[in-house]
Amino acid sequence: VWLLSGPSLPQVNPNIEVSDVQIPATEYYYPGISPDGKWLAFPGSDLKGKWDIYMMLIETGESKRVTNDSTFNLGYASTARFSLDGTLITYARLDPKTSMASVCVVSVLSGQVRVVADTGVSPRWSPVDNRIFYFRGFGIGRSGYPGGTPWREYWSVSAKGGDERIEFIDSLGKGSTTFFSLGVSPDSRKLVFTRPTGGRKNEIFILDLESREERQLTHD
Repeated sequence: VWLLSGPSLPQVNPNIEVSDVQIPATEYYYPGISPDGKWLAFPGSDLKGKWDIYMMLIETGESKRVTNDSTFNLGYASTARFSLDGTLITYARLDPKTSMASVCVVSVLSGQVRVVADTGVSPRWSPVDNRIFYFRGFGIGRSGYPGGTPWREYWSVSAKGGDERIEFIDSLGKGSTTFFSLGVSPDSRKLVFTRPTGGRKNEIFILDLESREERQLTHD
């Protein structure tokens, strides 16, 4: 019977409820949800095309502007992620004068912004502590494309900044692609990331940060 039916697969929760959330922005990029599930944070553009980080109360749709970085382009590979206690949001912004992206942290109460990494995109918090993991590559920062190889770097930094450390350098990519994604395991001991494998293909890999062992999850 097992040979005919195959192993059992995870089932979708039959009681799942889906609801649409209307985001009050002309354009927006990758949003994040607060730890209590009540707030949504997102990089959004107003009617004049100026980008900032916004917070929206999901139940009512009421929103407020958290940053005033409208001189920067926040739409470039940008995300907005709440810290573990919901008091901070990390995001990336691009300075149009230098074309360099930086990783920032803003207080949801005061709106005070701190640059914690001069170069980097797609920041997200460690589920264990207040370190922020982020990505460098595609000429963003000092890595670029040495020798024509898609050289990618994954870094982390604390919410206070000043203690950046490189977690992983991925030099095994093949071909050229601007697609990337980064995630951190619940215990912060593993990274999940995408790697170009030739042409326009990308596969998902998991890296154990302690043992440095790597495992490929997808082959499609």
